[in-house]
Amino acid sequence: MKKLFTLLVMTLAFNANAALINLSLDSNTINAGDQVTINLTATEWVDVSAFSFDLLFDTDQFAIPESGGDLLMDDSDLFASLVFMGITYPGGINFSFLDFLPLNGDFLIASFQLTALTSGTFGFDLDFGVFADLDDNPLEVSLGQSAALQVNAVPEPAAWGLMMLALAGIFAARRNQVH
Repeated sequence: MKKLFTLLVMTLAFNANAALINLSLDSNTINAGDQVTINLTATEWVDVSAFSFDLLFDTDQFAIPESGGDLLMDDSDLFASLVFMGITYPGGINFSFLDFLPLNGDFLIASFQLTALTSGTFGFDLDFGVFADLDDNPLEVSLGQSAALQVNAVPEPAAWGLMMLALAGIFAARRNQVH
């Protein structure tokens, strides 16, 4: 029983310090036509010299800011690296990195905005991760939780006009009842 308990404690201790990629959205609900900011952060990385992973989402439902096929990122701690890019494709964005100076600690991988084109509930998932050190040895990096975004339809101007007309009618009817 002691061996089982020791094994369990060691497993939890090693998992508590695992390298991780976190996915977060600046909002969980927006209106169609509005932008959402996607943040990808790394935590507790040790000696990562190369990586490639995908952010999967419905690319037909979002406008992606691009320049020559590369994703325009507002901010990243990796811009000074030898190779860092985010390339869009149908179904998501691939993030790739290569440098002779390994990544360590916590840092921002990418922060960028997407514009919602239609209403609905959409998921964002991290997948297909490959991570290596300078000697091309594979490294274990966990991909964080997925995120969901609710995009609401924006009411048409005609709908607003009808609501205002109905409200005016209610006030007029109430005023006639008082007098």
